[in-house]
Amino acid sequence: MLIVYPNRLLLAVVAVAVLFGIGSCSTTPHRTSEERAGDADIEAKVVSALKMDHSLYSEHIDVVVDRGVVHLKGFVYSDHERLLAQTDAESVTGVQSVDIELDLMGGGISEASD
Repeated sequence: MLIVYPNRLLLAVVAVAVLFGIGSCSTTPHRTSEERAGDADIEAKVVSALKMDHSLYSEHIDVVVDRGVVHLKGFVYSDHERLLAQTDAESVTGVQSVDIELDLMGGGISEASD
């Protein structure tokens, strides 16, 4: 006589469904070589724009570009510097949008000390 455990069968079915669901959701379309080259060009131009802005200390800002979307990561010393970084990045031709992931650090070189 075969004993069937419905809870185990249900668990197995759910586990398989979850694995297939995770596998199908985690794949993003790969960037073409043209997209990668375009993103690298935009990244270089954004980094240059940040370095050329003498009102902004950009050494702690990392730039990542994905399909024209610029991600600014790292930290700045004031809200004004955060706005300057965003404005500088948006001024670059080809930038679709700018995602600001910059932390605000107080007491940096841009603040006057007594």
